[in-house]
Amino acid sequence: MPPSNTVQSYIERAFSLYSSGHVKEARQLAMKIAGQGIAFPNMYNLLAGCERRLGNYNDSESYYKNALKYEAKNPQTYNGYGLLLSSMGEEERAEELFNQVLKLDSANIDGLLNLASLYKRKHRLNCALLTLEKAIKAHPGKPSVVIPYVDILATLKHESALMQQLSSVERHKDRFSEQQLVSLGKVLRRCGKYSEALSWLTYGLTRYTGSIALRQLAAMCCQLSGQKERAEDLLKDCLKIDETDFKTHEILSELLWLRNEKDSFAYYRAALEKYPENQPVLAGMLLKLIKVEHFDEANEYISRLLKLNASNPYAHAAKGYISRETGSFEQAISSYRKASNLAPGNSNFLRELAVCHMVNQEYPAADEYIQKLIKSNPYDQGWWACKATLLRLMGRMDEYYGLYNYSDFVQVYSCLENIKGQSSDCFLDELKCRLEEFHRDKNHPIDQSLRHGTQTMDNLFDMMDPTIQRLRTAIDASLERYIQQLPVDDSHPFLRRVSSGFKYQGSWSVKLKSSGFHKNHYHHEGWISAPLYVDIPSMNGTDGQGWLKLGQPELSRFIELEPDYVVKPKEGCVVFFPSYMWHGTIPFTSQSNRLSVAFDVVPK
Repeated sequence: MPPSNTVQSYIERAFSLYSSGHVKEARQLAMKIAGQGIAFPNMYNLLAGCERRLGNYNDSESYYKNALKYEAKNPQTYNGYGLLLSSMGEEERAEELFNQVLKLDSANIDGLLNLASLYKRKHRLNCALLTLEKAIKAHPGKPSVVIPYVDILATLKHESALMQQLSSVERHKDRFSEQQLVSLGKVLRRCGKYSEALSWLTYGLTRYTGSIALRQLAAMCCQLSGQKERAEDLLKDCLKIDETDFKTHEILSELLWLRNEKDSFAYYRAALEKYPENQPVLAGMLLKLIKVEHFDEANEYISRLLKLNASNPYAHAAKGYISRETGSFEQAISSYRKASNLAPGNSNFLRELAVCHMVNQEYPAADEYIQKLIKSNPYDQGWWACKATLLRLMGRMDEYYGLYNYSDFVQVYSCLENIKGQSSDCFLDELKCRLEEFHRDKNHPIDQSLRHGTQTMDNLFDMMDPTIQRLRTAIDASLERYIQQLPVDDSHPFLRRVSSGFKYQGSWSVKLKSSGFHKNHYHHEGWISAPLYVDIPSMNGTDGQGWLKLGQPELSRFIELEPDYVVKPKEGCVVFFPSYMWHGTIPFTSQSNRLSVAFDVVPK
């Protein structure tokens, strides 16, 4: 029996609330309707969807089962139920349900997209491609299909098919929303198609004239393609729309920093002259000042922030950092404790408290914080880097060398032997020329470890560039050999992650000039990290200049330990080691530059 008109209006209201993200309100209204004895499949689907998005998986599954009792052939129910099972990690059951959707309706857009998304998560990329090809055939020009289709083509490096799809969808541009244009632009930026991205983004700005998001992304594509003045103009236009937009100020200051401008923070200062109490802009400026170690000026901004809000945890954390690095350890501990109490879930505050206790030689207290961090996320490489430093400070060297097993974990491979049809020297020359084209900036990124050099943005290996992809294939072969010789040990933070599959978490190129070096650092999102050396100055063999050093922590200027291990770089060679190992570069003096490619890897 269909619901009455009055109840129908409530039902429509409940679905509207759900669609707009007001999940709790939607559930409350749906429960009220169900309490009147009214039940039908889509009402159960709504309740199931609400519970799923609220994390109540058992209740959600119960509602989906009830929906199937009422109507066993409802594609919406199978789609929702499949999404629930995916959230629960039951991917095989989810795949069965999405396939059931397609048995009921082979062109069902949600079923096709959900199945393709599942295949991509499971790294079954060719299956994802075939599914999306069916979707694009059934729904040509539909943005929700075009975007994941272009994304999978970019991932698989099917350049001609990608360009063909962009051409065919050109006539459907007006169907794309602002957010969909941003999403497509991000995919094109990721694979290095900056011209195509700018074409779509520029078109988007003719329709969404006040869009900050489109301008920000267009500015980044301009920066990456060498159009620096246009990039700055686009960001200045963003500030005309919103003078205090946090992300715009962040991007603009980074752009000016990379250009080595005299005052990279000029736009921050101008905004704060007009809006002196804007806390996000104040906090953004403060963070930049700390990054460049302008502590006196940073203290002024800390005072301003705390005057506006004495409970601002980030201001207290900044105060703690400056106190520690200027030798006031007790004040640092007090400030970081305040920050941690105000934001109890912030793991970085706990890490900094551990460092404070290390510099104050309060090792048991430091260990307590580090163990808490490791327990909360054992895959964050930063916690293991801190643990290694603490073990070394405490003289627990057997445990330390268990983590930093240099002889077994640090391995050098002659990578370019894997290049087919070309000598290593010829390929290195080709690679050097290609990489030089990507190094357009004058300064190092403000938040990276290198000094006196430049670093590429975005993931290098995502680019649709034949030379880069040949390099990646060569690295794949060496990486497989490295992983195969590692034993599995479930009790070890590095060896327990050994598996047959891997994926690149990040990849970039670094060019160091004379006096260039890397500060000691680790890669907290990785598992295995590595540099591959493309061009090494001739002085490389002199006094360790330009060599890779391992094991020297850089948590604070008050922790002074020497490196344990050094590796002499060699052109065409790659050095693999755990991402939690502290590593840096010894400075060198030369008229030539030092060019390398680096990357992080995680298990599939």
